Amino acid sequence: AFKYNQFVDIFTIEVPYGYYKAKVEVFDNTSLKKGEYLFEINTITPENGLFLSDIELCSKISQDTVKSIYFKNGLKVVPNPRRTFDVLQPMLYFYVETNNLSYDVSQQTQYAFSYAIITTDGDTVKERKPVLKNIAGPKLVEIGGFNVMALPQNHYFLVIKAKDLLTNKEVTARTRFQVYKPTSETVPSEEDQNAIITGIYGEFTKEDLEKEFSVAQYLTSRDEEKVFKKLENAEAMKSFLINFWQSKDQQYAKKAGEFRKEYMNRVDIANERFRSMGREGWKTDRGRVFLIYGEPNEYERFPSSMDVLPYIIWHYYDLEGSQFFVFVDMDGFGDYRQIHSTYRKELQNPNWEGAISKSSGGGGF
Repeated sequence: AFKYNQFVDIFTIEVPYGYYKAKVEVFDNTSLKKGEYLFEINTITPENGLFLSDIELCSKISQDTVKSIYFKNGLKVVPNPRRTFDVLQPMLYFYVETNNLSYDVSQQTQYAFSYAIITTDGDTVKERKPVLKNIAGPKLVEIGGFNVMALPQNHYFLVIKAKDLLTNKEVTARTRFQVYKPTSETVPSEEDQNAIITGIYGEFTKEDLEKEFSVAQYLTSRDEEKVFKKLENAEAMKSFLINFWQSKDQQYAKKAGEFRKEYMNRVDIANERFRSMGREGWKTDRGRVFLIYGEPNEYERFPSSMDVLPYIIWHYYDLEGSQFFVFVDMDGFGDYRQIHSTYRKELQNPNWEGAISKSSGGGGF
């Protein structure tokens, strides 16, 4: 069954307005596992005119009479830090503060409030027309909520607008979220899968089969590697690979032969993009990550400077809530090596920023 375990905690710290990099660490006393999450904070500096706070996406908003840890302006605001909504969490709630409204005790003033959901391509998929509201004070709280399960699985932006009708100043804030829907696609029968996958290897030689298994090494277990090395002829290797790819189709609910087709297509792309220092692209660090996790949602490229080596950051927003990978060109020849990832199953180096520093000679890793 589709499920997840999570807990939400809140802590506060007062800092001067500015830009910060922060790190949250978690340690499980039972499993002895630990994890960390690195993120950036750019505080909103108060302005003289109208401005919006950051938008907080929430799993629940209700009245709070006991002042719990989630207490905020008389409300119990339970955040959804994953910013992911699914069948177990179909309702998206939001909390935002409107600041420096034209409040005047001698006259009734109003402001217009609206919001929209847009795709990452800029297409509007849901829109709430502006609603006129009375200004009861210079700072007002807006909350709302809606079911997002009618939206296709994708990444979206929630865009909020407020307009002071007395000054005609309009401000906008936005935040990103994801709608996730676990697949319910029927898995093809074993007979169909065998028929499709078997036909792939008709003209494959023993060397071709060994090469394919080598390319698939990022998916194989040590036991599978031991078994394959003991196979003595092409027919045995074909049988092994047929069963291997069939198991992947079943694991990921793919059509017969679809997982292999997608993976081998990634191999071709990796060889084209990441070939370096005479090595095929799939053998490089970027190639490995690309084969396992696919195309990143976002790339950040940082050229060489006086202080740091050239490096690249890949962002995967739908990988366990959002993870990133850091690759650095240590030698200046375009061979980008992975030095850090926030993903718990990958190589981690909390001091990765020291590793890209020229003053340390790239030796911070």
